Amino acid sequence: LEFPEIIRDLALQGVELIIAPTGQSSHWPSAARYNCRTRAFENGIFVAYANSTGDLNGISFMGESKIIGPDGLDLVNADQGEKLISAEIDTNDILLVREKLPYLNDSKSIK
Repeated sequence: LEFPEIIRDLALQGVELIIAPTGQSSHWPSAARYNCRTRAFENGIFVAYANSTGDLNGISFMGESKIIGPDGLDLVNADQGEKLISAEIDTNDILLVREKLPYLNDSKSIK
């Protein structure tokens, strides 16, 4: 999710859901809190962000796993700590969001 070009290319190929398992350390909380929401919003896709939690080899992981809608808003958020989360997604929401927020379509003219 740190590389917006990859996510954009996938969205342009028709991908509707990005599943992103990660081990984002607590040292960089903004990556977990904002990058995944931004990628969902700017591409009008769903993002399932599954982050590690706890400590391993001196590295602390923050958790904050979440499932985000194509409007960039959390459908569900695990906050910190270990939790199992799930959400129903409706891929029709993608079309509704992209009609109002045509970022993905507008980006085609950049290439």
